[in-house]
Amino acid sequence: MRLTKLELKGFKSFRDKTVLDFPKNLTGIVGPNGSGKSNITEAICFVLGHSRGLRAANLQELIFNGGVNESPAQKAIVGLTLKDDDGRTHNITRIIDREGHSVYKINDQRSTRENIMAIVGDSEYNIILQDDVTKVVEMKPVERRTIIDDLCGIREYDEKKRKALSELEKVEDRISQTHVVLGEKQGYLRELSKERKEAVEYQEVRDLLQKSKATILFREIESLGKRKEKIDVLSKELKDEREALQARSREIEAGVSATADSVKQINAQIRSLEERHGGSLVAQARGELNRVLDRRDYIKSDIEKIAGEIEGLNSRADDLKRERKTLEQEHKAFGEKLALSVKRLEQAVAEAGGEDFSEERRLREELTE
Repeated sequence: MRLTKLELKGFKSFRDKTVLDFPKNLTGIVGPNGSGKSNITEAICFVLGHSRGLRAANLQELIFNGGVNESPAQKAIVGLTLKDDDGRTHNITRIIDREGHSVYKINDQRSTRENIMAIVGDSEYNIILQDDVTKVVEMKPVERRTIIDDLCGIREYDEKKRKALSELEKVEDRISQTHVVLGEKQGYLRELSKERKEAVEYQEVRDLLQKSKATILFREIESLGKRKEKIDVLSKELKDEREALQARSREIEAGVSATADSVKQINAQIRSLEERHGGSLVAQARGELNRVLDRRDYIKSDIEKIAGEIEGLNSRADDLKRERKTLEQEHKAFGEKLALSVKRLEQAVAEAGGEDFSEERRLREELTE
């Protein structure tokens, strides 16, 4: 690869655009002191990104600074054309402005110095600057070795090797860190798997417990329902029996009332007979009266017995009412408890069915990446 052309504009002493062609393998540039010969060498160093040999404290000092009746340039542009062994042409350009911004271009496309060095490759030019030969002769062996390494390109390879080793060390550190993280996540995954197994077993036991509770509650409700039906039947029977006794009591009371009227009539008849006929008829009447009184006493006893039975039936009916009320309350409470258990069971089943263990799946995905 050889240099075929150099273009300068606004670079140091070259205010206007200047084009230098290098048609031969050997080109000599001659001229008086201060005519800009060294600036051409600096321009080549500049466009290739070499800072050594640039006689300037900063990049802005490389821009044409003006002269007599000449205003300073706002930027410096240096371009060179290289031609490789295959006949392909590469145009490399570097531009800087007063603010210190620097831009590299390859074939008018923005690029970087690394890309330029990739194009130049093994054919990178060795530039010997003014007084370099004298300095090399006067250098110490170690310093001279550094210059020779630069000229042979060894230093560049050493730099690439250093960067490669540095990158390799970083990669090894990342691999080591990755192994540590991987070990931690694998341990965490094993722990999650264990917890998942325990959670599934717990869920199964809880579901079985909920189902058992629901079965027990359902059977208790069935038993309460049967007891309630039995109490309802007994209540109806007691009601019918009480109504029958009350009807019988009313009949007996009516009989007692009639008997009392008969006693009054008989007493009146006895008094009348005593006044008219004397003792025989009176004795007969008294005998009839005694029979009526015995009948009354029997009826009274029967009434008292019926009243006792009615009172017992009322007491039993009250007990049945209280028991029925208690059963209704228990039935309601068990129904609510059963509904709550069924709801919890449905939620537990839904949760168990929808459990996706997202944390475990996420860790598995990370470990397989």
